[in-house]
Amino acid sequence: MPTLLFLAGSPGPLELLVIFGVVLVLFGPRKLPEIARSIGRMLHELRKASDDFRAQIMSIEDAGEKHPDEGNESPYDVSSTLPAAEADGSGETDSDDSGRRA
Repeated sequence: MPTLLFLAGSPGPLELLVIFGVVLVLFGPRKLPEIARSIGRMLHELRKASDDFRAQIMSIEDAGEKHPDEGNESPYDVSSTLPAAEADGSGETDSDDSGRRA
C-alpha cells in the first residue's frame, strides 16, 4: 500500500525528479524539447477551445434573456413581419398583382 501513497496527493520534488528521469531515459535528451513544445501547443489549443466554448455559451445565454427595451412580445408573433394590410386581417394589399401571389 505504501507505493500508492504518492498518488494520493500532489507529487513532491522527489516524485517529480523520478518522473523526469524516467521520461529522460525513455525519450532521450534530443526528443524532450520537441515533446514539451507539442504538449504546450496542445494545452494552448485546449485553452482556446475552452474559451471559445465558454463565449458561445455566454452569447446564447445573453440572447435568451429579455432586454428591457424589447417589451413583452411573443416570440411567435409574426404580425410585425407582415405588410400592414395583411397584419390588420383585411386581406387587401396595395400591389397591382390583382390578388395573385408568387
